[in-house]
Amino acid sequence: MQRRTFLQAAAASTASLVILRHARAQATTAPPLFISIEANQAWDTTTSIDPHGNPAFSLYRAQDIQQVAGLRVAPFDVAGGQLGFRVRKLREGGADLVDFFGTYGAFVRVINGVDHRTVSHDIGPRHAFSGTLREGFPALGALVAAVQGPNRPLAFLSTGGFDDTQGIVTLTRSGKQSLIHELARPNTSAGLSTNATFFTPGVDGLVQQAQLARDARRASLLRTRGALSKSLRSHEALQVARSAQDSFLELANVLDASPATNDANALIAAAGLVLAAMRSDPAACTSAHLSFGNFDTHSAHDDLATGHRSRMRDLLEGIGHLIEEIENNPQNQVLRDRGVLVYVSSDFGRTAYNGGEDDEGTRGKDHWPVTSAMLIGLGAMRARVGGGTAIGLTTPFIDGALQPGLRAFPVRLDGAGNLVTGANVTDSGADLFALTATEVNAALRQALRLDEEVAPAGSLKLVDRFTLPEVNPRFAAVLAEGRNPLLKDA
Repeated sequence: MQRRTFLQAAAASTASLVILRHARAQATTAPPLFISIEANQAWDTTTSIDPHGNPAFSLYRAQDIQQVAGLRVAPFDVAGGQLGFRVRKLREGGADLVDFFGTYGAFVRVINGVDHRTVSHDIGPRHAFSGTLREGFPALGALVAAVQGPNRPLAFLSTGGFDDTQGIVTLTRSGKQSLIHELARPNTSAGLSTNATFFTPGVDGLVQQAQLARDARRASLLRTRGALSKSLRSHEALQVARSAQDSFLELANVLDASPATNDANALIAAAGLVLAAMRSDPAACTSAHLSFGNFDTHSAHDDLATGHRSRMRDLLEGIGHLIEEIENNPQNQVLRDRGVLVYVSSDFGRTAYNGGEDDEGTRGKDHWPVTSAMLIGLGAMRARVGGGTAIGLTTPFIDGALQPGLRAFPVRLDGAGNLVTGANVTDSGADLFALTATEVNAALRQALRLDEEVAPAGSLKLVDRFTLPEVNPRFAAVLAEGRNPLLKDA
């Protein structure tokens, strides 16, 4: 991202702030921060959090499935004697190998049997991360940023994937801490070999004074000449952007104390920037969307070096790093106090193996709409989300016949607003419904307290402007009552 593009984006953000003027309700505590993680190109959760020991789906048997920290999880490599997903736990000077689910499973809530109702790579991420198959809706992370702090320097930070904003907040797409650090201190450059700054402090001060004087002259001319409202708004936005320089300096000071990591795992590399921006005071970033893949294993699905399990292990490693940093790093006490909600999902799921295995073992798996999601509550959000739990059920069998992919059992809500899977429901009737990404996103909106937004008179709240279509009516009613069927009551 070039400096000019970055400053233009900041001006656009403040312009939208001037126009929309959305304000936060006065609450005793700030709403939680939000990180969404996109396992792009469609993960196969039978390799991890939704195991089915059936040869049409897996290399492991039913008796190889593990019960770890309250979760049913697939083994990593039965043939090689490696049952757990061993991931790196970074420490000063090196790393230890730990079992992901044994170490972090108590933080993880798994939702199985989520029907994304598509097998399109264009539509699946939209449903997973906006809550609807329809176009014209922002990503949940963008909605969070627009409600919590649209004028913050890195309000919505993304490394790619589905991060549509629909113009409600400025998007910063970068996972490189060094680049953002340079943008936060525009008078410095890592590329300069002899001098640390472009200008000496004295000259830089004179440049800023000249900019402010020029802005004042322009404002005076616009007023006396009766300029068009569009020009006035543009200038007003520029003035607000200038006033935000102190916020960028706050961010730069935090980044100074947060050494960047160039870890080969893209999630770990991005985490340093995201967490540093979130712990600045006030938070420079309130929401982030991190993309990780490629899970599109139509062939060579079981290759341990390049196939699905190695990608899943790397994804879990990055998630484990986020959990470790937020829960145990003293620098992140402010994040623990506020609470962080992490949502992990994908385009959709995958089928059983596609055809017979050849001599090189290149069989793969194709697209399938039923998948899973993970919710992780950290700090103050841990009790609200509740980990070590899996809800929802799937099966590879329908009426005794093997199907191309997993079938999701329907769900219903009991009188207390608890989600009950169809396999545990003795009666059948109209109260059964399919759990989709729409209900998942509706539950996340409530958990993130987006309903607390206060809009000016005559304007809609953003959550009302982007009301999710097709949420199951009973599910929506329970959310309105203050209960959350996908989360644990605090």
